[in-house]
Amino acid sequence: FNQSMAPSLLPMCSLPESLRMHILMYVDDLSSLEAVFSIKKKNSSSIFLRIHAINKKLSKLNALNRKHNNAFESEDNRRDSLLDQLHRLDNNELQELLLMHRAKQIFDVHA
Repeated sequence: FNQSMAPSLLPMCSLPESLRMHILMYVDDLSSLEAVFSIKKKNSSSIFLRIHAINKKLSKLNALNRKHNNAFESEDNRRDSLLDQLHRLDNNELQELLLMHRAKQIFDVHA
């Protein structure tokens, strides 16, 4: 069975700010987006101010998403770097490293 994915705002977040503003200008009802971002709608607010407030929240969401993705990428890069360093070690160096690791494990158990 084909299950549709839950709608997400992340693709829209990655768009340039001016393009997001243009898209939001064509949205008939902004109330659901205002509810998602907990934006209090004022009776006297113009449509432009409402769109601007939503766009600011989308920008913040995009920044958080990028930060989250960078954290995962940096962990992957770190792991790749460590594995690369291990691959460059010769047999004697690997054996020494393994002996140090085992000694530390024994020390930690008895401590």
